[in-house]
Amino acid sequence: MENRVILQEWFDRVDSEKSGSITAVQLKTALAVGNLEFPLSVVQQMIRMYDFDRNGTMSFQEFVALNNFLLKVQHAFSDLERLWEKLVSCWILLLFTLSARALIKVKMGGFGWMT
Repeated sequence: MENRVILQEWFDRVDSEKSGSITAVQLKTALAVGNLEFPLSVVQQMIRMYDFDRNGTMSFQEFVALNNFLLKVQHAFSDLERLWEKLVSCWILLLFTLSARALIKVKMGGFGWMT
């Protein structure tokens, strides 16, 4: 519920005309403040995806739906990043283990398979 209040406050600030809806230009400007730079055509597509009443603007309810989608995308990328970090750590450990075994074998004077 707290998140919805914050979203409403944010939406009200972006809705500079106090019309109850925001335009693509207003949304683009607001996203840019949060370091989310999108071309206008992408922002227009975002609005089209969630413009349930097809009036060309975004109401608060439509904005909440867009926000939920963007949060899901953000979480998906965060999950992928964590998975990637784990995979890299595993590869490093594997390479270190294999390198250590090879080094031990060389120091022992052998080049055959270790048993």
